[in-house]
Amino acid sequence: MKWVLFALFALTAWSNSPFRMLELSGEAQASLQAVGGLRVVVGIAKSGTRGWRTTLLRVDRNIAVAPRAPIRFRNSGLRISIHKFHLRCKSNAGKADLMLELRNVSKHFSSIPAVDNVSFTARPGEVTGYLGPNGSGKSTTMKMITGLIEATFGQILFEGKPIEEDPIGYRRRMGYVPEEPYLYNHLSGAEYLTMVAQLRNLPARPSSERIDGMLRLLSLYDDRHASISGYSKGMRQKVLIVAALMHNPDLILLDEPFSGLDVASSLVLRSLIQELAARGKAVLFSSHELDTVERVCSHVVILHRGKLVADDSIERLRSLMELPTLEAIFSQLAVEQDTDSMARQIADLIHA
Repeated sequence: MKWVLFALFALTAWSNSPFRMLELSGEAQASLQAVGGLRVVVGIAKSGTRGWRTTLLRVDRNIAVAPRAPIRFRNSGLRISIHKFHLRCKSNAGKADLMLELRNVSKHFSSIPAVDNVSFTARPGEVTGYLGPNGSGKSTTMKMITGLIEATFGQILFEGKPIEEDPIGYRRRMGYVPEEPYLYNHLSGAEYLTMVAQLRNLPARPSSERIDGMLRLLSLYDDRHASISGYSKGMRQKVLIVAALMHNPDLILLDEPFSGLDVASSLVLRSLIQELAARGKAVLFSSHELDTVERVCSHVVILHRGKLVADDSIERLRSLMELPTLEAIFSQLAVEQDTDSMARQIADLIHA
């Protein structure tokens, strides 16, 4: 097994994030407490003080390091320069564990970054929540992962290999529910799903039985021969979910999958996501429904203005940030406005 020694990394604490707690004067010493994926949890002690303050840092490598390895750094404004940062990095660290990996992925539109240097992983058996405000780059990231658009910079890997090496083989093992339910309105639900099965070259009889079974369980069977043009938004969403799952994919990408679903269907989908992860699927789940994300996901990635601001388990983020809920964590990391003040101003305008 090959090991490589790395040194001299740099981290930036953004002015609009709670990482401002790293504003220390003089020199400080830190200790690595845990490393996983793209996150490093460290304890920080200012020179001449007692005890440790714990916060979250991250680097753009998958790394393995001895517990409590020493780090010394000094602070200059909001930019943290790390010195004597000695890490041992395995060339195949966690490869068997990783299904999906993004390495420093960026997407520019007319030189404007929609996604900026984003790195994270999704593992089998886990539901990874992918969160961010509108315009933060979530759907753009999803489209890059599916191969619908190409990244400007960086790599997207599936089981350690770039997805462009075998795009057909990759898509055979990936299921995708897009944010918008673009369907062929002149087809019925059953016709559309049969077409998808044929395009995936699935055996006719087993795929037909699977489609009928899923439509029954999602309460869409009685409307299977009706034109999609007459379907409600929730009915269209169910068709997309069946289309994404009928071939038993290993990687499941869900972009706002609860959109338009009624309460009963939402409860079924929530349980289904957890069941699929329990059966070894890797699920990447983007949603604005933070309560659902908190119930379903074991791990969250949060974007703000196209940049990664959090990548960790919900439980650890609660502990590190000393906040009780995912909503509070999200508000601190990705919401710049005073929401109560804005609500009062809107109400004042209405009543003016």
